[in-house]
Order: sequence, then C-alpha cells, then structure tokens
Amino acid sequence: MSGITEKRLGEIAVLFMMKKHEKEGITINPSTVKREVHNGAKDLKIDMVEMAESLKIIYQHIFEKTMEELNNFIDLQRKEDRASIS
Repeated sequence: MSGITEKRLGEIAVLFMMKKHEKEGITINPSTVKREVHNGAKDLKIDMVEMAESLKIIYQHIFEKTMEELNNFIDLQRKEDRASIS
C-alpha cells in the first residue's frame, strides 16, 4: 500500500460509509438489516458478527445525528413560537 497505513485506510472507510449512509438514508427493519449483515459479510469475506457490530456502530451514529437535528428543529420552532406570542 502506498503512503497510507492499513489503520488509516480503515478509518477513512468508516467515515466514508457513515457519510454515504447519512446521505442516502438507511432502512431499519429486522429483515433488511439481517439481509444486509449476511450479504455484507459474504461480499467482504468477514465474520457476520463483525459485520453486524460495524453496522450497529454506523446506525447508532446516524440515529444520534438524526435525533440531534430533530432536537435542534424542535428548539428552533419553540423559540419562534415564543417570539410570535410576544
């Protein structure tokens, strides 16, 4: 590998996948997630538990970011509502 460590490549890959899923969205239902774990592990030739743990981290990150955005939206709406009442 030229000029980049395997560790750094892994970090970049994780960041890329998080951004990709944030932009494209994710579907969270048991059958879709199970299929994604199975197919991902098979395609990448990795253990299914590793694939599941990786997706869990990515999904958690996206969920937390989404909740933060919703909280910001709610806070902004409440401020605007209070301002319009005054």
